[in-house]
Formats: sequence, structure tokens, C-alpha cells
Amino acid sequence: LWGRIPRRRFYCFYPMDKRRGEHVNWYALSYEERQALMRDHGTLGRSYHGRVAQVISGSTGFDDWEWGVDLYADDPLTFKHLIYELRFDRASALYAEFGPFTTGVQFSVDELPAFLEGSEVPRLLPQPAAV
Repeated sequence: LWGRIPRRRFYCFYPMDKRRGEHVNWYALSYEERQALMRDHGTLGRSYHGRVAQVISGSTGFDDWEWGVDLYADDPLTFKHLIYELRFDRASALYAEFGPFTTGVQFSVDELPAFLEGSEVPRLLPQPAAV
């Protein structure tokens, strides 16, 4: 419930749902069909292992969307490539509904005042000390 936010330079967030339309309904598929689609989706996503970290939050009952997808990477083009590729996989192409995307730079809260004053560009987050 209180996971750590990955320490990467950039983040991308978007909410999403699975379609429940008259002709295409994710929840009308059998468990086995949904499992196979998500297995293929996950295989493609795992090809970005090491370049993208993700945090998926379930928001059913808390928000209008079912999930929040948070991606973290040191190169924002990685988001573009990953999301573009995933749009063609069947789980996304047929059954996914996406909300607005937000992308930004992650930096330390200590740098916020200088950033808001316009006097400093945020640096990379410092790595935690080894324990």
C-alpha cells in the first residue's frame, strides 16, 4: 500500500479502464481469455525491463477510472516507444480506454522553492545511501 516511488528522472501518469461497450466488453470475456491477453501484454511490457519502472494502482470504487498507471524512466522517449508498441497489442487495442496523459520531471521536494522561483532547474533525485 505504501510502495516506494522509483527514482527516475521522468514520470508519466495516465488513468485507464477496460471497455464495457455493447460490442466489446472486457468483462464478458472468460478468465482464461483475459489471462492470455494480459500475459501477451505483460510480455511486451517486460521487454522494457530496466528502462521503465511502473506502479499500477487500482482505483475502482475510488475514482471514475479503474487503474492509475505510473511509469518512471530516465529518458522520456522510452514512454513514447513503450506506449506506442502497447497500443497494438490486443489487450490495449481492443479493450483499453485511456484518460489524459501527464508527463513531467521528478525532483526532490527540497528543490521545489527554487524551482517555483524559476532560479533552479531540478537535478536528478539523489540515490539513497546503501544500507
